[in-house]
Amino acid sequence: MKKLILCLTVVAAIHGMISTGHAEEKYVAGGFEASGHINTGFGFNQVGKDTIFSGATLGRDGWTGFANAVRDTEFGFLLDEVELDLTKTFGENIKFRTDIDFGDATIGSFGALRLEQAYVTSNIAAGNGVELLFGRFDAPIGFESVDRNDNDTITRSSLFNFNIRPRTLTGVKLYYAFSDAVDLHFYLANNLRDGIAAFNADSTIIPAIGTRVGYTWGEEGTESTVGLSVAASPETPKAGKKLGILSYLGDLDWNIWLTDAFALGGEGIFRINSKNSLIAGSTKTTLFGGILNLNYVFSDVWDGTLKYALLRSNAGGSPIDAFDHVGFTVGKGLLHELSLAGGYQITDGAKFKAEYRADYTKYTGALKNLSHAVVGQMEYAF
Repeated sequence: MKKLILCLTVVAAIHGMISTGHAEEKYVAGGFEASGHINTGFGFNQVGKDTIFSGATLGRDGWTGFANAVRDTEFGFLLDEVELDLTKTFGENIKFRTDIDFGDATIGSFGALRLEQAYVTSNIAAGNGVELLFGRFDAPIGFESVDRNDNDTITRSSLFNFNIRPRTLTGVKLYYAFSDAVDLHFYLANNLRDGIAAFNADSTIIPAIGTRVGYTWGEEGTESTVGLSVAASPETPKAGKKLGILSYLGDLDWNIWLTDAFALGGEGIFRINSKNSLIAGSTKTTLFGGILNLNYVFSDVWDGTLKYALLRSNAGGSPIDAFDHVGFTVGKGLLHELSLAGGYQITDGAKFKAEYRADYTKYTGALKNLSHAVVGQMEYAF
């Protein structure tokens, strides 16, 4: 708790330098910028009649993880995170960036400290300009953002919570814009499971590889985007083999503004984790999921969102994803998630969100399960 109080004090001090009444202004001196956000709120959770998925999908989100027993009902307050983003530029071609997330596990956060991003970028004069990035960075894949306050809903789907696609990567990334409409991300990373360390028991000599091709159109503020991603990684080493046991995926994400007020967002993903040939009887795991996100802007301050997510798993015995996708290591699973959310923009940089979410799960060897949650979040960006 002392660490959290110290972190909040540091953030408050930096905020005092950042602004004198305008949250969007940043402290800039000698190419240095500081910004960030604070997410805090409350959650009410009522889980169903089976412990395997009682809170497994909801609880992994953090905001609805109070209840964890059969037919349990609880209420509590949470501090999701305090994030401090620091950027330093050197001329026009070199930039350092670090995103540090602070929290406290005893009051509902993910833990005491997390390094979300830490990288250096260099601009290379080739064609329209190539951005070369080294370090730890948010994965350019999927519809949902790593930062909760950048999403329309408070809770995130099982695609995010169960690591069906990577959240952050450690490695190198190239970014190139062919035009204002078409761009490309290409990356090499340690793995697709958010691992920072390169040399550990889960490493192989071959890195993970991935790319995203994006297309953007529309006016500023209501730009529509479509992105196609593919990635592959030898997630588990295989004795005597340079190429480990493969996991690979394909992902399509989109956010299309049909009118100036209505956006249709979503994602579809398919992932295969190969069987673990080191274990007799092992079979591969296939995972399929999707998101449909309908966001409507009622006014300058009000918006509402209806969101549906689906995850289907087909797992066999002893697959390689026991660490990555807990809960999908034996049998078949089907998860449905439905959210109704609303947001009110209090002032620049300050917003309140509320959400009702229902999760329905059907899993081999378990009872059908229905869980409910009502959550609220106050987010402040500085």
